Amino acid sequence: MARISFKFFLRQVEIGWVVDEAATGEEAVEMAAADGGKKYDLIILDEFFGQGLMRGTEATSVMRKLGVTAPIVGLTNADTLVPAHRERALAVGQDHVLGKPFTSVDKFRHILRRVLEEKTSAKSAPPTEGEKGDRGNKHMLGIR
Repeated sequence: MARISFKFFLRQVEIGWVVDEAATGEEAVEMAAADGGKKYDLIILDEFFGQGLMRGTEATSVMRKLGVTAPIVGLTNADTLVPAHRERALAVGQDHVLGKPFTSVDKFRHILRRVLEEKTSAKSAPPTEGEKGDRGNKHMLGIR
């Protein structure tokens, strides 16, 4: 199966966010930790992405230790999404884990919105301009 661009997929989901892409887990950690870990409103990490050695769950664990608080959605092959994997992903700080391939763009869109609503409602105060960064729209870090 051909690799589909993350930006192309998000255009299909039509959530209209600014998307940055990382090629490896190491690069994703570096990007997420920049600006004190507050640049991204959502991070999507594939368990087995890119050419790097760091898996999505390992990248999540490092991001959380570095103070990244954005919701993190983990992706993995549906056939490997067993309860033990889900529990490990949640234990290291992922907010949700999805199996792929996706059968419905609507389902993916719904889950992203739900994760963001849950994370936002857990905060006691709305983010300040400094926390949101210098952009007006939502900013996401994803895989390529």
